[in-house]
Amino acid sequence: MHGTQASYSRGCHCWQCCDAHAAYMLQWKADRAAGITGYLPADEARAHIHRLHARCSYRAIALSSGVSLTTVRAVAYGAKTVQRNTHEALMACTGIPGSGHVLVDAAPTLRLMAKTRSAGVTRDEIAREMGRQSSGSLPRRGTVHVWADTAARIRRACAALGVHERAKHQATHRLVGIKELADLYGADIDAIAEAAGCTPDALDQARHRKVSEDFAERVARAFAVPLERVAEVV
Repeated sequence: MHGTQASYSRGCHCWQCCDAHAAYMLQWKADRAAGITGYLPADEARAHIHRLHARCSYRAIALSSGVSLTTVRAVAYGAKTVQRNTHEALMACTGIPGSGHVLVDAAPTLRLMAKTRSAGVTRDEIAREMGRQSSGSLPRRGTVHVWADTAARIRRACAALGVHERAKHQATHRLVGIKELADLYGADIDAIAEAAGCTPDALDQARHRKVSEDFAERVARAFAVPLERVAEVV
């Protein structure tokens, strides 16, 4: 992250980092002249890091704050003091929303990994394709969240091993029982089509050809029934 003292210390001498270093040195000299210590108790910064780590990784915190990953981990794991400028940078950090270092729902990743097992691909093979020595860090059954960048790497590894995640726009379902459901609920097909975001003609034609999972889900929501009640995989 440019424009920080940490970036300057790592060797970047762009104008933003030089300005940040100059400001840091001026503040350091002023604090020294006033007898202000450069270190603060790390308790407040550590509590803030733990709050951030509930939804993003230590690396994301380091990237967002401009503080080195080593320092972030040292504070999180029990350092007693922290430099004043490091404390301020950490307290101003909010993480990196939308980056690969945020937690996402693990269900799609677990479904894909289950599909690889049925194709004869082991967890160890996925791990090796990802460049890891062990599969111990891969998500397991019951995992609720997974890092977004880990999920992306698993998808790429599975694709390289010949197992692909099914795209929701592919024609993989066939609608069944639409007229029976409409009769059962006394529903108007025109109203169902409108709720599903399509025309009545499109809904009628969909009964005679394969449709995407997304389309089938919209029809199921229009009837307020599970997907399996209105469509089957073909």
